[in-house]
Amino acid sequence: MEVLMKNKLNLWIFIVASFSISLEVSSEIHKWTDDKGRIHYSDKAKNSKITHESNKTSKNTRIIKNERYSNKNLIGVHGENSDNVIILLRKYLQQKHYAKITRLLTKLSRFDVKDIRQELAFIRSFNAFYNGSYSYKSLLDRWIIQSPNNAFAYLARANYFYHLAWKYRGSRYAQNTKKNQFNSMESQFKNSEKDIIKALELNPKNIFGYYLGMSIAAVNGNSQLSDEYLEKGLRNNPFSFELRERLLYFKVPKWGGSVQEISDIANQFQHRINQNANLLILKSIAIRVVADILYGQKKYDKASLFYDQAIEKGKYYLNYFNRGKNSYKRKKYRNALMDYDTAIDLNPNDADLYYYRSFALTQLKQYKKGYKDIRSAILIDPGKPKYIKRSNYLRNSIVTPGINNALEGATSKKLETINATIVKKPNNAVLYFYRAKIFLKANKTESALNDLQRAIKLDPSRFEFHLLNDQILIKKNRVDEIINGWTKYLKIKPNDRRAYLERAGTYFHKRDIKNALSDAKKAMELGSESAVIFYNRLKML
Repeated sequence: MEVLMKNKLNLWIFIVASFSISLEVSSEIHKWTDDKGRIHYSDKAKNSKITHESNKTSKNTRIIKNERYSNKNLIGVHGENSDNVIILLRKYLQQKHYAKITRLLTKLSRFDVKDIRQELAFIRSFNAFYNGSYSYKSLLDRWIIQSPNNAFAYLARANYFYHLAWKYRGSRYAQNTKKNQFNSMESQFKNSEKDIIKALELNPKNIFGYYLGMSIAAVNGNSQLSDEYLEKGLRNNPFSFELRERLLYFKVPKWGGSVQEISDIANQFQHRINQNANLLILKSIAIRVVADILYGQKKYDKASLFYDQAIEKGKYYLNYFNRGKNSYKRKKYRNALMDYDTAIDLNPNDADLYYYRSFALTQLKQYKKGYKDIRSAILIDPGKPKYIKRSNYLRNSIVTPGINNALEGATSKKLETINATIVKKPNNAVLYFYRAKIFLKANKTESALNDLQRAIKLDPSRFEFHLLNDQILIKKNRVDEIINGWTKYLKIKPNDRRAYLERAGTYFHKRDIKNALSDAKKAMELGSESAVIFYNRLKML
């Protein structure tokens, strides 16, 4: 079997290599275009166009300014002028501003077919309606009740059900997945399909309905239905790149397709290149799939050659993203960073791009930029445990340069180093936090508590300070002090679901079930999965 697979791969490489050589290559929502041609949306007018740094690229170097990695400039998460469509839509949903959502989605749906980024931005915008928890269901139901003839509302809920289906299914291999998980997945897919059908009845030109319908049909192994969605979608959107790309996505070997099939289908779509020249990019996908297969086999140097060919034939974000991951494996971190930058320029609404770029940045010792990237990933997709895990690691271990090195030696040397640093920087809250951790390791609990109180006084907005304080005080059964601490924190950060859940746990420890239920419910409403489980257990008491 292994020999057969090697022969197949060699045949695919030969086919693609030969193939590639032959190729030649007015409302409350305000809209503006930056100097790179990217479209931005906000609920407040800008006085002037956004300006971004220019990137001068030579063969081996790229000049990158700090602004690229600023959350504010990259995805506009601060204040009201949010430039990131997903975050803006999510804010409107939480505020029940359904009319604003409709106006923004309407603007996004009027994309220029010749600009892949605009079409992709419209499709990705629907990811705003799932945040990793069950909390959005009632908000989406309410939207549909208020606007029963709004196709966007049904598609938003359809995408919610689609992502929920995958959540129920889990990420394990099929043989390690329980039957009830598959049944739950199938049930949510059916809910999604009902909403898709209704949405397309209301608006048969909405490309996302066909895109999502194709995805569900393909996952279910129903190629006939997937083809029907594609045919109807192209009848209403004849020059779409993303519908065609979606078809090819489900023709990769892991879904039962082949490189040759991808190549043949890509060629069949070329009759429309006069109307949309970007369809030429479809020809790069077969080359990238060969590179992906080699990457999966850890043949990174060989994969690199095919990724280079794919990018020569098509400037698509996945081509750059996958080459970036391959460069990272080859320990070429600066090359990886350059490719991640380009991928994000082409598709700023994909959380995974920021997640992977954070690794390249930290390898290049750009720790603060790496931390900002992982926070950006969480803002776009709050439901991924791997993002939270990475964020906690960077925040607690790396974000403060110089402190890590101080923690490597013996405890006495650590204290000596950090004490000297505190003398120079007596108002640095993080220094007291790290010294508290050193005291804890030395079993000097009171000294640790004193430093934590100093850290909290200097910066009361840091969750990790309060969390460590909680962990120390609970061992001493000083429950009221813990509750008081979280209450003060929540006055500063009233929407931090983690704090509500921690305080709920403390109330439970105190046997105050009423307040524990209240805080768990609040955490659940803010999107905490753990709170859902805890709340249900409390209700059973």
